[in-house]
Amino acid sequence: MDLIHTEDRSRVFNALQDFLLSSHDKFDISFRMRQKSGEFLWIVHHSSSVKDDNGAVVRMFGIHIDKTEDQIKEDHLKRSEAKFRRIFESAMDMMYTLNDKGYFMEANPRFFQVTGYEPEKILGTNILGIVDEQYHSTMMEVLDGMSSGKQEEKYALKLHTADGRTISVEASSVPEMAGARMTSSWSIVRDVTEIR
Repeated sequence: MDLIHTEDRSRVFNALQDFLLSSHDKFDISFRMRQKSGEFLWIVHHSSSVKDDNGAVVRMFGIHIDKTEDQIKEDHLKRSEAKFRRIFESAMDMMYTLNDKGYFMEANPRFFQVTGYEPEKILGTNILGIVDEQYHSTMMEVLDGMSSGKQEEKYALKLHTADGRTISVEASSVPEMAGARMTSSWSIVRDVTEIR
């Protein structure tokens, strides 16, 4: 236990004690382990047990797998996601995500502030519901273009707000792909009504 990182020791010890008292014969856990150099590596521990006739563990055998690189990637991804979330939440431009059919999946606070819509009135609805009718074909071309692999679309639209106004916007959208299929798109939208 001395080689296990101090922040992980009690969790590993408790999990091991629970395992020893259980009827399970396999034990899996991840933790940080100190190397001779003093550096800590992320380890995945897999073991099996041999039990006596009374069900008590008499022997355990297993392996340690170094998953440090995977953990570094996962930690980096979490930090990137947190950074993106802060940008998304505090952006001065409107931002939203649509699914591959054009339905709102998510929108940032600025979107709701500018348009006046409540999240429950927009999320799950199609964007064409707020796009001015004369721009429906533009919006459909944007979605079709991204679905067929276009990496970025820049375009102008007019959107209807909750209080009945029509605002002019400039937008930039990028698709999120799963192989050759668009699963969703991210858009940044700027209100340019005062400029036009």
